[in-house]
Amino acid sequence: MNRFDQLLTKYKNDLCTPEELAELLDYFTSDDVESELKLALHRHLSLYGGAADVTEEETETVLDNIRTEIAAQREKKSPAWYWWASAAVVLIFGATVLFRTPEKPQGVARVVRPAKSHITPGSNKAILTLSNGQTVQLTGAPNGKIAQQGGVSVQKLQNGKIIYSADSSSQQQLNAWNQIETPRGGTYDIVLSDGTHIWLNAGSTLSYPVAFTKSERTVKLTGEGYFEVAHNGKPFKVLSNGQTVQVLGTHFNVEAYSDERSIKTTLLEGSVRVNYNGAQALIVPGQMAVNDLSGQLKVRKADTEKIIAWKNGLFIFDDESVAEVMRKAARWYDIEVDYQGITTRKKLWGTVSRYKTINELMDNIAIAGKLTYKIDGRRVILMR
Repeated sequence: MNRFDQLLTKYKNDLCTPEELAELLDYFTSDDVESELKLALHRHLSLYGGAADVTEEETETVLDNIRTEIAAQREKKSPAWYWWASAAVVLIFGATVLFRTPEKPQGVARVVRPAKSHITPGSNKAILTLSNGQTVQLTGAPNGKIAQQGGVSVQKLQNGKIIYSADSSSQQQLNAWNQIETPRGGTYDIVLSDGTHIWLNAGSTLSYPVAFTKSERTVKLTGEGYFEVAHNGKPFKVLSNGQTVQVLGTHFNVEAYSDERSIKTTLLEGSVRVNYNGAQALIVPGQMAVNDLSGQLKVRKADTEKIIAWKNGLFIFDDESVAEVMRKAARWYDIEVDYQGITTRKKLWGTVSRYKTINELMDNIAIAGKLTYKIDGRRVILMR
């Protein structure tokens, strides 16, 4: 990987320092690297678009768009060189690296950006419901102890995490359950009384005992959660829409949204057994069990980086339709999506930070899908 590739990769993951952004900008403005830049762009186009689909003419089109964008910004005499670098690289990543479509590109679409929207990315927020029905808005709750249930205390830490701590000296046994719910546009993580750490994605609900007093540990999940299960000798079960995932101590992700057509269980470490209506599947690290809710469990190789991207603050799309991409965006940005006269089956590939604005995400989707969009309140409308 040469220096240009390294800088593109770092920019894609929001890791560039200001100095590296300046260096990247030099690649787009210096005639001395013209040939090297064209070759590098062609290589990236070929990598993401298929070597047979990319011509030298199309590479020239991308390069011309970059030059045009930089020139336009300089004519405005913008004082922010950082913005010049960002605008130039967004064109590369939006049009050729972050997102692409399987059809042969017909040049790079120029997007007319709507006015900046008030729609913001999701954040750390959730509602905790205690066993007595009391609810706690965790976003605004003060740090420290927020509840005491028998021999179990509930603490909110400074980083927003909540932790259940069982008093080993207490003789009181609790069969009470609590529930934590992340709204659309929210995420949260929790440590249960046995030490199991769970991260919840947007639009998810986790129900669990205040203390695990039985021979097995059972929780209920709708939505998506990443689990790091503490090993204590008791089986740990996750129930989702009739499916049971059973482990002892392991790291895995369960995606079980009601608006998806399947439940996906992906293993990163340890061993997991998935059960559904009599069907069973044992998966090993790097595998995914796909439950289509018809009684079939299929095991396939998983892209674990993509599966847990949400936990690491990223969207990673790999051969996903516009409809699939927009369902994820809708949960995270808490938006409604309308389609007007377009196909939602068009495929997209790409990586983008979950903390980008809705306009930045939609600009990339519009370029790659040759679409336009507008934002009306909390509605995003995709059009031809």
